Amino acid sequence: MSHTYLIMEFANGLIGMIKVAYNNSKDHQPPSSKAVPGNGKFSGPVEVSFETSEASNIYYTLDGSRPTFESEKIKLSGIREDAETLKVDKTTTINWFAVDAAGNIEKNYNPLSKGNNFNSVTLTIK
Repeated sequence: MSHTYLIMEFANGLIGMIKVAYNNSKDHQPPSSKAVPGNGKFSGPVEVSFETSEASNIYYTLDGSRPTFESEKIKLSGIREDAETLKVDKTTTINWFAVDAAGNIEKNYNPLSKGNNFNSVTLTIK
């Protein structure tokens, strides 16, 4: 391989990264998400997954408290691989919010304030 080819390949990679950063800077649309399954009664352990409108991180709590940036996090790739799931084996309330790559927070929730416009589901395990 010639040095010119390697330099061109490296430059194309940098241009691609700049395009991604530029597109993220123009993204002002917050993601949306839902837990699957949602609220309900179940007879045994349940695997809970999250569906999002775009690749996002999910910050969640399992103890009924408000989720913050200090909460547990599920990383979602959004395209190539399945996201982590949560195994729920006792009655649990999951509170969460999604944050996309551009930093937009679902429902304009502010995890640093006292707001409560985060998502919530309760799974009752018999």
